[in-house]
Amino acid sequence: MQDLLQRTLETGNLEGLGTILRYYRTISIDKAIEAAERAREKFPTSNRVLTHLANCYKWKVYKDDMTENRTLAKKTIELFEELVRHYPDSLKDKVTLASLHSYAHNSERTDEIYQQLLSEKDDLPPHSQHLKQHLQKLECHFTWDLGRYRNELQGLRMNIQDILEQGCNRLVHHYNLLSYIQQTPGSDTEALDYLKKAESVMQEQGTEEAAVRLQVNKANLAWVYFLMGDMDKSKAYLEGVKRLQRMHPAPPKCTLHPEVSAEKGWTLMKFNKAKKYQAIDYFKMALKAEPERTEWHNGLAIAMSEAYTN
Repeated sequence: MQDLLQRTLETGNLEGLGTILRYYRTISIDKAIEAAERAREKFPTSNRVLTHLANCYKWKVYKDDMTENRTLAKKTIELFEELVRHYPDSLKDKVTLASLHSYAHNSERTDEIYQQLLSEKDDLPPHSQHLKQHLQKLECHFTWDLGRYRNELQGLRMNIQDILEQGCNRLVHHYNLLSYIQQTPGSDTEALDYLKKAESVMQEQGTEEAAVRLQVNKANLAWVYFLMGDMDKSKAYLEGVKRLQRMHPAPPKCTLHPEVSAEKGWTLMKFNKAKKYQAIDYFKMALKAEPERTEWHNGLAIAMSEAYTN
């Protein structure tokens, strides 16, 4: 692989550089960074090399704790700031940059980027802006204002993974939530993997309830692909959500389908006290439509206990 890297740098044919760096990553992230730094030294104006170098540093950040290494934090953020300047339309890079600032506890810069990214008045191309307006109307983890701060989300991720290792009956719920947690720092592959797992479980269940909850799953997929910049796939999943909504509409006098209300309740109760109060309302909405659902009564009881306990 060392010879292949050398030939790549000598010929200037950089199309295979990403594959080489991924191979080095399997051995050592530091080796991948070293190889990417060599490429940047050889081709300092190449945006492709810049992208690879920034992502190598991102891999190291997500593996280590960059709050304990200010040099690593500064270097990685500088690379992604530069990347965003070169690719101002890249939603994925902006999300990653925001998460890096969050990791470094730069809350003002984090909020600034997310406000710019999620604002309805941003500078997206017209077709992307139109798509985003439709996505913002969906009911899923990306529209439930769950927060994007590293310590809270990573602590929740570890708790969920412990639950999954011990065995649980609510795989779909946990897979969907893990996908949101993984996508927040820009780990798109992991986010998609969890969403596919959730989709597979629901297809195996084959129940009407699972088909309704699939709306949340497909809405999450639409958002992940949108943030990755793949507008075609995002639009396809958006259409999938709309088809499911037509097939399984909310009962009369219900703002949301009770399955979606309950899923939102289960999710919100994982977060701060204000979200737990919201979870109570959503469980009540679900139970008003289907008062016999024992698991939702249990969810309501848990949410109320956690919300009203100091």
